[in-house]
Amino acid sequence: MRIFSRALLPVVAFLVAASLLNEAVAAEPAGALPLTKGTSWTYKGTVRWSKAGQKEPQIKEVEWTMKVLEVMEKNHVRAALVEGHPLDLAHYREGRKPSNYVVICAGSGKYYLIAQPRATKVWEQMKKSDPLLRGIVKEGELFLDLPLTVGEVFGGAGDITRQDHVNHWKVASEQDLKPGKIPGITGGGKQYELLLRTHPDEERVLFLPGVGFTEYEYSHNGTPSDLRLKLVQFHKG
Repeated sequence: MRIFSRALLPVVAFLVAASLLNEAVAAEPAGALPLTKGTSWTYKGTVRWSKAGQKEPQIKEVEWTMKVLEVMEKNHVRAALVEGHPLDLAHYREGRKPSNYVVICAGSGKYYLIAQPRATKVWEQMKKSDPLLRGIVKEGELFLDLPLTVGEVFGGAGDITRQDHVNHWKVASEQDLKPGKIPGITGGGKQYELLLRTHPDEERVLFLPGVGFTEYEYSHNGTPSDLRLKLVQFHKG
């Protein structure tokens, strides 16, 4: 019986080591944007848009859910197939359906948002065995660079040096979120106000580390098109 137990020791050690290794690969750093299958964010707010034949802009109350459908990892890259990003509501039209995006986390804290039609191509590329993942992200798709510090800017190398201060994200301020304010979030914490200004439009979001966006605002500088959303329910998958 003792010989049998000794024979099992290498097998047990291997299984334990493999388990720990898998956990280390799958674990997300503290304060990360949670990209785990089943994670969801439900928002409520308003959209405003211009309707053909109407002089006044249309306004509608909406409830919108963003959720992580699938996750895969390869070569220090975590990719999530996400349904229903708030930007689906920009330039709103009646009957708008959620579309699929790909969120890429490269390295320890750089997050890229890839919209359609490129999202489908990138997701298929992640499934293949290309070890270099060539062209998987573009500089202009960067939307988070963690950890955040008030006053910092991030974006494409050619954009963060622009004198007109457009086409890159800026960490504008730090705000407190009180415990119990949002269902699904047990504690409070520091959240960061992020601003992106381009010539045609602007975005403002509040990001709570470990949770995601607690507010999302978009406004178009020309034809009326705005959205104002607040997180009302968070579920960690």
